[in-house]
Amino acid sequence: MAENPFIDKFKSKSDHDLIKVAEDSKSYVLQARLAALQLLKERDYDSIRLEKADKDLQDLVGIEKEQDDSVQEQDRRIIRNLKQIEIGQSITKQLASGYEVEITRINEDSFKMVKDYLFQGKIGPLIMCKIKDDQTYLCYPSLYLRPMWTIGLGGTALIALAVFFGNMYYERFVFLIPLIAAILPQLVLMPFQYYISQDNLIEIMDQA
Repeated sequence: MAENPFIDKFKSKSDHDLIKVAEDSKSYVLQARLAALQLLKERDYDSIRLEKADKDLQDLVGIEKEQDDSVQEQDRRIIRNLKQIEIGQSITKQLASGYEVEITRINEDSFKMVKDYLFQGKIGPLIMCKIKDDQTYLCYPSLYLRPMWTIGLGGTALIALAVFFGNMYYERFVFLIPLIAAILPQLVLMPFQYYISQDNLIEIMDQA
């Protein structure tokens, strides 16, 4: 187990300051309070306040461990269900919100998610998921190439025709407009889509 980083920081504190840290749940994180408690015990500090802080902290440690175990079990269920999708296969799941999410298995460890929103997912970013081991996976946003081809190249072709037939004045930058229109919404939505898709993945794949 890694050493508590607060131990060295708190060694110079007095017993009075340490007991205040151990009791203060509003100003200090759990690891800091545990470090103060450990130092007081090493100094053979004895008081009713220490006994009460010790009991409170042990209860918190137990609750935190239960939460960590629950999250780890949830991750294992998600990974187990993702692995049931065959390579190259796509499945569609409906969310409680009514939207649909398409999950495609790309290879042994990689998956992509496309959510059915923003014109049926045609301009929104996609989310990539990569399984690292049996209980760990990583999700990250990525550019969706399909709209870059359909909107970007299609729009550029239409602009080229309009310029050719004299319906639009020739300017170099106008040929970049379709590509910008295809990429900009994805870049704007990426941070929001990342957190939303994490919740979506849990909703549709966290099943026993």
